[in-house]
Amino acid sequence: MPQTPSHPNGWNTHIHYCNLGGQCGQSCPCCRAEVYLKNIDKDAYIGACPICIKKTHNSLKYKEQNY
Repeated sequence: MPQTPSHPNGWNTHIHYCNLGGQCGQSCPCCRAEVYLKNIDKDAYIGACPICIKKTHNSLKYKEQNY
């Protein structure tokens, strides 16, 4: 399955896939990405949303370059 470069229509930063019939928590790839990126759970990388990880990683690199 090809990966999409952005989240689907209906997704938002607060409730992720809940608008689309999903649930936030361990089963939510965006929530998994968040706890991984905050160094709360390194194992959360497995199943984490690659879109959230890439966006946050790129955002951090931008901040580091501009300080």
